[in-house]
Amino acid sequence: MARADEKLGKESSARTAFEEIAEQTNYYGFLAADRLRLPYSFNSEPVEQQDDIVKKLRNLPGMKRAVELQALGRVTDARREWNFITRDLNTEELKNAAVLAHEWKWHDTAINTLAKVGEWRDLDRRFPLPYKDLVLLNAETHGLDPSLIFGVARRESAFNRAARSSAGALGLMQILPGTARLQSRVLGLSRPSIADLLDSDRNILLGSSYLNAMLERFSGNQVLATAAYNAGPNRVKKWIPESGSMPADLWIETVPYKETRHYVRAVLAYT
Repeated sequence: MARADEKLGKESSARTAFEEIAEQTNYYGFLAADRLRLPYSFNSEPVEQQDDIVKKLRNLPGMKRAVELQALGRVTDARREWNFITRDLNTEELKNAAVLAHEWKWHDTAINTLAKVGEWRDLDRRFPLPYKDLVLLNAETHGLDPSLIFGVARRESAFNRAARSSAGALGLMQILPGTARLQSRVLGLSRPSIADLLDSDRNILLGSSYLNAMLERFSGNQVLATAAYNAGPNRVKKWIPESGSMPADLWIETVPYKETRHYVRAVLAYT
């Protein structure tokens, strides 16, 4: 409606509609804010910790086992305990379990648990900033916006340094071994092992280097670069239309989903 009013010359009603949309914390809210050159509205509402529930969760034998297993580096076993414990929890208990997971720096677990109950407003727990020193160092080294590195790591692994994908990608920034070898050669480093790719320092270094390479390849376009990071640059080149480009807020709604499902998924993942 705002776009239609704008095209019809109804500037006042268009601006009013855009301002209303810009108050939302979502894709279209950010687009509307950009259009009006307004700051984004984040509207964060942290989950209110309920001490009695948190105490109950802390004292569950399975929860204690999960903490100990995590401390021993037995991440898979710790996750199994967590999944078993939380499968029968109600919504409030799950919210408080997410509070605990965040406190313990199990960021991916906190993120996934909040998503499970549809709790989107706790932005600090859903979008934490772990490994900040490493991210800032690599952002400076490669000339990147730190938020872009955080965004890719958050989307790729939800900050799970032990993450392994079905495609073989590893670690925080989900680097494929072949990509890691290429970037290591570019940086003059030795051939990385699997253990290297699961190391936070090496993973963020190689991931940031590859992200920078994709930005250079796609002329600084962050959407195309992050899509290429996720799906490969050759696929992204095939997805780019030769003509007839449209604004992103209209294009995603109008192009046949079957023809563009992978590209749309990649774009939305990073916006």
